Formats: sequence, C-alpha cells, structure tokens
Amino acid sequence: MSSHVSNRLHLLSFIVSDGFSTAAARASLTGRRTLGDYAKFARLWFRSVEPQILTRTQVEELASPHEGNYAAGWYSVRRDRGRGNVLTHAGSNTDWRAVVWLAPVTGKACIAAANATNDETPGILDGIIWKLINHEP
Repeated sequence: MSSHVSNRLHLLSFIVSDGFSTAAARASLTGRRTLGDYAKFARLWFRSVEPQILTRTQVEELASPHEGNYAAGWYSVRRDRGRGNVLTHAGSNTDWRAVVWLAPVTGKACIAAANATNDETPGILDGIIWKLINHEP
C-alpha cells in the first residue's frame, strides 16, 4: 500500500476507533498527509459526494452526535451558514496543528494548518478559519 493511501487510512482509523486506541493514536501522530489529502478526506463528509471508502449510512453515523455535540472525533454544532450541523476537528501530531470545519449540506470545508504547536497556534488557526468561513467570493 502506498504511503499516500496508508496515511489517509491511518487518519480514518483514528476517527472511527471506539474510545481511545493506542495504535490508532500512534498512527494519527506519525501519519503525514498534505492539505490536499486532508481536503480529499473532508469531501467524504459532503452529502453531495458518494463516499468511496464507507457507505453514506456509515458516514452519516460517524457525523451524528451520540453524547452532547461529540460525533466520532468531530464536534457537531448547528450553524445557519452551513444549513444544518457543521463538523469541526482540531488536533496536533506534536509537530503540526490543523483545524478543519466542514458543512456536509453545503459541501464546503475550511482547513488551516501550521508547523507550530505553541500556545498561540490554536487561536491563530481559529482566526484563519473564521476569516475563511466569512469570506464572500
């Protein structure tokens, strides 16, 4: 299996794991992917796109909150601009930090990443995401 495909599967395995999995966490921390790869992964959640890895029912299950707003690694919250629930996830592999917000109904996603994990990085990335979400073409 190519490392390109392997990295996507590692990310997927981390998201769909039940509870905390040391092996899945290790894969998430050591896997490397480009922002382009992350964007392709984000498309999996768009309702207008037929998923190729999972069924649409499985994707919907992973995106549905089971406790409060938590949905299989995603935080799910209703936003009018997203025409329903939007999903967000942020994390770090100890070298890089990334944030993604995606709207499954509108088919839009915003991803920001930085090769820094200091205390200021999350706020900076959130600011970038906010500007991207509120950008009018």
